[in-house]
Amino acid sequence: MGLYLAVLYNAGAGVEKDDLVSLYWFDRAVDNHCKAAKQDRDGIFNAYKNNFTAEEFYDIMSNLSRRCTSGDEDIPRDAKKAEYWRRVAEDN
Repeated sequence: MGLYLAVLYNAGAGVEKDDLVSLYWFDRAVDNHCKAAKQDRDGIFNAYKNNFTAEEFYDIMSNLSRRCTSGDEDIPRDAKKAEYWRRVAEDN
């Protein structure tokens, strides 16, 4: 399911295009041993990391962490991923 949602959000097919939500779902697909999702996840992640300043990248990853903490219509409440994305924000 994660890969399917990632592709939909990445393409904006039936949902509003949202690369951050797509990153979340590609990452979940990778966690579920979907090797096909890794390249896409890494591509989106590296695009954020390479095209934004360190401060902007921190803000974006922190936003993803907050969305995982609270949950919303596109990203479910996910404490494990909230912590993961918080660490990514702080480590980079």
